[in-house]
Amino acid sequence: MAESSDITLDPGVLEGNQGEAVPITDLYGMPVFNAEVEKQIQEAGQKKEQELKDIRSQVFSTHTDKTAQTVSEIRSQIFQTEPVLTKTESSRGTTAGGGSSFLVLQFMAVTFLIIMLFYQRHRQKRRREVPDDINDNGK
Repeated sequence: MAESSDITLDPGVLEGNQGEAVPITDLYGMPVFNAEVEKQIQEAGQKKEQELKDIRSQVFSTHTDKTAQTVSEIRSQIFQTEPVLTKTESSRGTTAGGGSSFLVLQFMAVTFLIIMLFYQRHRQKRRREVPDDINDNGK
C-alpha cells in the first residue's frame, strides 16, 4: 500500500516557516515548468537585460557616428536663434494707448498746475486790494 516515491510530505515544514512562502521547486526539488517554458523565461530575461544595456549605452555614452553629430549640431543651432516677436492687434492697441494716455495725463497735470498758479496769484492780488478798500472806507 505504501508506495515509495521521491516526494516526501513533511507538514512540519509549513509550521516552521511562520507564514513565509516556500517555492514548490525548493520544497520538493521538482521543476514546476517544463524545459520550454523555462527557456522562454530565460530568453525574456536576457532580452530585457540587453534592452537595458542598449538604453544605458545610448544615454551615457558619447556618440561618434555622423548622424549623432548632425543631431547635436542641429540642437545647438536651435538654441542659438533669437525668438522673433510679432505685434498683434491687441498688443499694438495697449502699447500705443498706454503711451498716449500717459502723455495726456502729463499734459492735464501741467495744465492743472498752471491754472492753480494763476488762481493763487489772483487770490493774493484780491487779498491785497480788499484790506485797502476796507481801510479806505473806514477813514
